[in-house]
Amino acid sequence: MGFLFSKQKRTVFSRKVKGFWEEFSHNKIGLVGLAMIFFYVFLAFAAPLLTQYDPNREWGLASGWSMPEWVRILPEFKNYPTTMEPSLDWTVAQDSDLVSVTPLDDGFVAEYSGNKSATIAIQASFPYTHVAPDEFLFDFIWDSQAVETKIFIETYIVSPWGVEYIVWSSYKDKTVMPSFTSKNISSLVAAIRSEALAPKIYDRLGVPSHQNVAKKFFMEKGDYKWKFKIVFKPTSDGTVKISVTDVRFKIPGLVHGILGTDHLGGDIWSQLVWGTQISLAVGLMAAALGTSIGILVGIITGFVGGIVDDVAMRIVDILLCLPVLPLLLGFFMLWGPNVFYLVLLIAVFGWQGLSRLVRSQVLSLKEMPFIECSRAAGASKYHIMLKHLLPNVIPVALASLVLSVPGAILTEAALSFIGFGDPLVPTWGRMLNHAFNYGAFRFLSWHWILPPGVALTTLTLSFVFVGHAVDEIVNPRLRRRR
Repeated sequence: MGFLFSKQKRTVFSRKVKGFWEEFSHNKIGLVGLAMIFFYVFLAFAAPLLTQYDPNREWGLASGWSMPEWVRILPEFKNYPTTMEPSLDWTVAQDSDLVSVTPLDDGFVAEYSGNKSATIAIQASFPYTHVAPDEFLFDFIWDSQAVETKIFIETYIVSPWGVEYIVWSSYKDKTVMPSFTSKNISSLVAAIRSEALAPKIYDRLGVPSHQNVAKKFFMEKGDYKWKFKIVFKPTSDGTVKISVTDVRFKIPGLVHGILGTDHLGGDIWSQLVWGTQISLAVGLMAAALGTSIGILVGIITGFVGGIVDDVAMRIVDILLCLPVLPLLLGFFMLWGPNVFYLVLLIAVFGWQGLSRLVRSQVLSLKEMPFIECSRAAGASKYHIMLKHLLPNVIPVALASLVLSVPGAILTEAALSFIGFGDPLVPTWGRMLNHAFNYGAFRFLSWHWILPPGVALTTLTLSFVFVGHAVDEIVNPRLRRRR
């Protein structure tokens, strides 16, 4: 810093900063606002450490609309389960044509020859002592190599009292999974959700039922089993190699994490924390850019005057009369939703008031004796504006900078809420948009609605607190007598 300022200027600057802090430290509201800002800055920088899920990619972590885990301290929620994914036990049915089976961590590879079917069974045993879940699911990926092969699937739930229910059967539904040839080695992802795809439940007589699968199977507490049988049947002679991987059986929980889940089972806490970065970035960048434009226009118009002043002020009048929100929506339709475009547009439509304020300050300052002395000494206009006018308008601009951050944050949130935000970044406005569109307001899902709403309110309020404290310090007319 020594190569930018002389020792004398550094001393003066240091005294001003110290004096400003002494004044600020006596303002309790300003200190509260500053502490709140530091808290959100900490959340923004520590987001990778505070969250373990990607808010844009990881879904199905629990059932949709899951409550936060801490609600289990209340008696009515104490038996709500977290997500369960039991480990699988592998058993191979005896088949004379089966050559070999190589177990994997999440599947197996089987080789056999001939044209008879080969059967491989998988099961998971687990205790379930919670209230019945909303759903359960299983999925897997399989590859068929060599001769054309057909696949048949059956999956069962075995209750604690030994009753075996067929959850889904390709035999009973007369469904044959797609067959693949050696020239087209492909994979199939098979996923069955008990509620989303509404599979049939077969009782012991083979009569289908359309009840909620999860609620029916897990109505009692005890030790359960999930069985999965996959049958491969070649359509001609030859050697067959089958691989089944990524096999999972999962019971999504009814509670999850700090703030629960959204309608897709995404972690709300991760969305909230990562959204802090966007809100702070948009607010600070838009406010800084808009303040810079306002200072530049205000100093030039106030000092130069004449036709420059007249033209600039008429432009300001026109911009102040334009409806900002419809224009923003139009630009987003033209350019597409993007956070950087949003910052630029907020700055372009947010500097007019500050420019008028700075201009009025400059009109007063340029008649002061020290400006006349500088002119008499031969100082150029650029020197006077940079060395004399700019330092004197910075305090007023600082208060305007802090107070313009909440407006930028709320503008971004409003655009995201009505569906014009950037869909690729997690923002609080987008969280509220999804909550509104998918029924969170209708069903009063407070764990989804309140966090982004409270975060927006407290963050904007913190900048308002700090801004008013700064305004009281830099504006002598607003200083309170002590």
